Amino acid sequence: MNAIYIIPKKKSLPFYNNSDNSLTFISDNKKMFSFLCGSGWVLSQSEMIENGAFTKSDYQEFAELQKGVLSKFEPIREITFNGEPFNYPDYNRNIEQTAEKQKNEKGVLKNMNDYKFAAFIVNRSEYDNGNRETSGTELSFPTDAETVKRTFAEIGLPENASPDTYFFDDYACGNDDLKKCLTMYESVDALNYFAMRISELEDTEMTVFQTALKAGECKNITDAINITYNMEYYNIVDNISNWADYGKYIAHRDMLDERNMNYEEYGKHHAYDHGGYLLDGIVLETGWTEFDKVYDGKNIPDEYRVTVPTEPQKMTVLIVPPMQEPYIKEISTGLEALQKEVGGRIEVVYPFAEPVGLICNDEGKNERMELNRALYDAEDNMYDIIAGTFVLAGLSGDNFGSLDKDQIKQFSERFAKPEMFMRINGKITAVEVKPSIKAKLDRLQKEQNNTDKPQPQKKPREETL
Repeated sequence: MNAIYIIPKKKSLPFYNNSDNSLTFISDNKKMFSFLCGSGWVLSQSEMIENGAFTKSDYQEFAELQKGVLSKFEPIREITFNGEPFNYPDYNRNIEQTAEKQKNEKGVLKNMNDYKFAAFIVNRSEYDNGNRETSGTELSFPTDAETVKRTFAEIGLPENASPDTYFFDDYACGNDDLKKCLTMYESVDALNYFAMRISELEDTEMTVFQTALKAGECKNITDAINITYNMEYYNIVDNISNWADYGKYIAHRDMLDERNMNYEEYGKHHAYDHGGYLLDGIVLETGWTEFDKVYDGKNIPDEYRVTVPTEPQKMTVLIVPPMQEPYIKEISTGLEALQKEVGGRIEVVYPFAEPVGLICNDEGKNERMELNRALYDAEDNMYDIIAGTFVLAGLSGDNFGSLDKDQIKQFSERFAKPEMFMRINGKITAVEVKPSIKAKLDRLQKEQNNTDKPQPQKKPREETL
């Protein structure tokens, strides 16, 4: 469709005759022709929706055209609805107006300094040894690598200290809502990531972030960081004193028939259905876009890191698969390595007198993993059966560590023979069997190819008689 009522800006041309179709192509929606070429309607915009002439989508399309291609031209006459100019709410403008208003109201929009915070970082081992007065110091955020290096040295930590060697005893911050997102077990890099993301927000974005904090959208630092990436997910509606005000606003915005409408109930139900919060004269609306979870709580972008990377520590453990002999393996000390070995979430049990932990899959039986080995009490009575592969690791305080040579020998012998389970005379009994050569070959093949995918097994060729 071609526009026949607009002329280029800064031109003093008369009404343009578009019989040669030379004007800019605008839309394939035929209804836009009425907007571009009409002189107005005697009905209001809401009444035009009621009689089916236009839809909210039509109004929205024309509003977007006004901001886009039509902004290069100027109209030669105004389109009106019942004497009123065309109006379609500009939702982003609500946030800008709120931010500007809060800027001018003392104490409403928090100063950026209220979002800078300090944390009292403590050397865990020094604290446990009783040196509480000298084990910690204050560290302000955002920070930099050199400051972190000096801070670690001051409290006796190496420059590549990992998060499990320190904790945060307290936070000093001008914003109580922000403090609720922070725990004593954060990492220095995560806190710096958080502080830097806040410092990069524009005024309007800060208004959204502040309101989201007040509304309780943040349960932890991961939530808070992700909110800074999702400003378009939120919308702010200002000057709302109660649910009735909000209901009236929504009804007008959506061009609904407002006759006999209970604004208060409508406002409450709309907020409930669409994730809205009412607080301090503002409604925070959610769900305007998909919420993008940029930060997973683990992987921090390099530009926000301020600590020296820690080399992954290794530990020597014993792996016990079903139908196989135990074997020694060196793995990382982190949770992910243990989860990989057992195939999911871990459960730790301590069935031995020795300082050795048995790590297995928490859902092994529910997921019908292959039964592996039985556990026996001091009187040699079976009391449980482990399903799926399990790991035996040494214990060092609250952490896992390597098994020593004696432990490796002891438990290799203890679990040397695989077990099958059957019911005999109404009682479940474990029967020792020979290790499966095929299962062992499968494991060795997988390790050789460094992949988690099981390798296809060729069917043995039949011998010709």
